[in-house]
Amino acid sequence: MGANPSNLSAKYTQIVRLILAIWLISRATLGIAATLPTPEELQNKLNKPPITVSVVEPHMLSKRIQVRVDYVGYPLEEVLTAILGAKWNQPNRDIEFRALDGYVSRIPAVRFAKYHAYLVFARKGAKEFYVDNLAQNEKRISLGPYYLVWDNIAAPELLAEGATHWPYQVTTILLTTLPEKALLPGDVAAKYKEHAALAQIRLWLQGQFNNHHDNTTPTWGARRVLDRVMDITAAQLMHVRMELHSPELMLVPDVRRIGILEFYRAKEAIAAGRAAATTALPEIHKIMRGISKRKVDTPLDVTEICDQSP
Repeated sequence: MGANPSNLSAKYTQIVRLILAIWLISRATLGIAATLPTPEELQNKLNKPPITVSVVEPHMLSKRIQVRVDYVGYPLEEVLTAILGAKWNQPNRDIEFRALDGYVSRIPAVRFAKYHAYLVFARKGAKEFYVDNLAQNEKRISLGPYYLVWDNIAAPELLAEGATHWPYQVTTILLTTLPEKALLPGDVAAKYKEHAALAQIRLWLQGQFNNHHDNTTPTWGARRVLDRVMDITAAQLMHVRMELHSPELMLVPDVRRIGILEFYRAKEAIAAGRAAATTALPEIHKIMRGISKRKVDTPLDVTEICDQSP
C-alpha cells in the first residue's frame, strides 16, 4: 500500500523546520573554545609531569579478550581547569572535543564528576601513538595529538559503552553553555530526541558561526557544514521511509567519521559495512532460514515484483 502523501509531506516539513531551528540556535549559542597546547606546553602549564593511566582499550575489546593499555597523560579535570577556568563544571554545561577531521564528541560536564577521564598523548614505552580498531578491521589508527580515555578498570560498567565518549585526534576543547534540551522545539516529535545525529548538526554549525577567541580558529568550512546538513537530512528522510516500509533487518555501519563527499575513504566505509554484516550474521542466517521454508505456489514474474516496489 502506498504512503499517504499528506503525512509524508508533513514529515518532510518537520525535518526542514528542525534543521532551521537548530541552525538558528547555533547562531545564539555561547561557548569558550581553546586549542590544546603541545604536550610540552601542557606540562609547563600544569607544572607537573604526566602520569601513567591503565585502561581496557575499547577499540580492541572483544567478547573473549580484554586488552589493557598503559597511556601517558593528565587527569582531564586538571586540563580543563587550566585551559577553560575553574567554572567549567557548572550545571548545564557540556564539553566538546573536536578532532582533526572535524568530528565532534559532546559530553556533559557532570559525567566527569562521576567517572575519571584522562587526556593522553602517548602509549607508555612506545614510540608511536596508535590503536587497532578490531570492530571495524582497521589497523594503526593514529590517536594524536590527544586521546580521551576513561578509567574503565575502576568503573567496569563503562565497558558496556564500548568506545563511546573516547574521541581521538583531539585538537580543540569547547565549553558550551546551552542545555541540550534547548536544541529541540516543543512542537517537534519526542522521538527525534533519540537521534544523536540531529543534535550534532548544531555543534557543526556552531563551529562555523560562533565568535571564536583570538587563539582559536573555526575547524569547519562552509563545505563541511553543508556536507553535514546533507547527512542529517538524508538520515531523517531514511527514517521516514523506514516507518513506511520496515525491513526485516537493517545494518547500520559505524561511518560517523566519514563525510558524505569523502569518496576517497571507500575502504574505511567498506570495512565498516563488513563489520556490521559480520555482527549481524546470526540474524541474517535466521531470516534466510525463514525465507527458505516459505512455500511459493506460483512463480513470481520479475516485472510484477518491480511494479509492486514503492
